[in-house]
Amino acid sequence: MATTTTLKVNNVGQTFTTNTGQRVEALRNVTLDIPPGQIMTLVGPSGCGKSTLLKIIAGFFPPSHGTVSVLDSPAASPRRTGSNADLGSGSQFHREPKATMSPTEHIITEPGPDRGVVFQQPTLFPWLSVRDNVQLASEFAKDTELHDAQRNKATQLLDLVGLSNAAERYPHELSGGMQQRAQIARVLASMPKTVLMDEPFSALDPFTREQLQAELLRIWHQDQPTIIFVTHSVEEAILLGHRVIVMAANPGRILADVHAEHIAIEHLDDRESITATGKAATSRGYPAHQQSSAASFPQPFEPEAPLNGN
Repeated sequence: MATTTTLKVNNVGQTFTTNTGQRVEALRNVTLDIPPGQIMTLVGPSGCGKSTLLKIIAGFFPPSHGTVSVLDSPAASPRRTGSNADLGSGSQFHREPKATMSPTEHIITEPGPDRGVVFQQPTLFPWLSVRDNVQLASEFAKDTELHDAQRNKATQLLDLVGLSNAAERYPHELSGGMQQRAQIARVLASMPKTVLMDEPFSALDPFTREQLQAELLRIWHQDQPTIIFVTHSVEEAILLGHRVIVMAANPGRILADVHAEHIAIEHLDDRESITATGKAATSRGYPAHQQSSAASFPQPFEPEAPLNGN
């Protein structure tokens, strides 16, 4: 049965102890509800806990206090109205979930196949070709149907990110931008419900970074997974996010929760407009307790044609 997944971050805090015994509070009282299909960007200065929060959501380590949980709700299925005699004529479909269906919630304590992580540096296996790297998840599929679905998805993604012609190359034969494309394709080929991205474009040159930003939006439009994207760039956060979480340091906490309804960007190359809008939006911000409806986030800009190159 199909389900929709909501991530719930409930009063999460994280404290680390240094080698000298000093206690460092990396996160304090972070609470977020992240609906399915939303692109949420986390932006803030170094040391504000963005990556720490992402790793907790990934299940790499537990928070010092609070919880991160996944709420799975059954998706409504089409059902016919009217009697059997009407099925061939005037019957209509409508979505009507069964009354007995209820959401199930479980606490995240470890990594899982429902969450995929794209790191800052590519993590491709050097002894595998690009195709084999992207198809890797299918090798561990538990049934034939999932295996075939992931193989087909891998083939689609290789084409979507412009790597079909480089599919038989090895990672050392690729540019940095191509390696990052392959890493993104590999994560998405496993068909996770949530994609966690930890500054994946920060090490790339500006031209390649802009290309990959556009490709990420194009990929999102295909399956619309939930994406949590960590960045230092206000421009990038505004460009990609339906929702921008602005964080502050010492301790890491949410400063503002900005929804992008008021942001209109006509062209991806209008960088001055994007930056000015982003700075204005985050400077006026919205307190976290005044979040607008999660159902009202807008669709991001969709490029008209694939971008080729590195």
